[in-house]
Amino acid sequence: MSAASCRTTAPAKPPVQLPARAAVPRPAPKDPATRTPKEDCEALLNFVVPFAKEMLQKKRAFYPFAATVAPDGVIDGMMAGTGDAHPDVNQLIFMLDLGLRQGAGEGKYKATAMVIDMIVVPPGKTAKQDGVAVRIDHRDGTSIVVGLPYTFSSAGELVMETPFFNEGAHQVFPAPGK
Repeated sequence: MSAASCRTTAPAKPPVQLPARAAVPRPAPKDPATRTPKEDCEALLNFVVPFAKEMLQKKRAFYPFAATVAPDGVIDGMMAGTGDAHPDVNQLIFMLDLGLRQGAGEGKYKATAMVIDMIVVPPGKTAKQDGVAVRIDHRDGTSIVVGLPYTFSSAGELVMETPFFNEGAHQVFPAPGK
């Protein structure tokens, strides 16, 4: 067996100067605090869906979890626990809902997302199937539920299907005009 070494005996070469290129103007990154409500909702969705997919790929299921957008635009995740090894999913949802509503009422959040692994019936289908439901609420009155149906291939790979959208129930922030 031979050993490999990272040491070299070749003399060091001076750094190469590259010719200057014209700078490509790039838009300045948007300040998270000034995102539109639609951008807040998209940011939440982009934050929670990868984690849901990761849990499904690893364990084929997950307990409900949530995420929030603070007034300054910072996104944080949130989980609930009961101390039980196999907690009641409905109790976890209740606890997360309570925490989201309380924080929203105190002005701590401008948008929230609750993520639940559940059974869905996608539009155009009659059969129930596994799906991820993402309940998104924004203080501007937006309330939507994004359904993400999924299956597993014969090789065990997660297959996400076309998402669908429904009006939400305004569970965290009051509906406009109320």
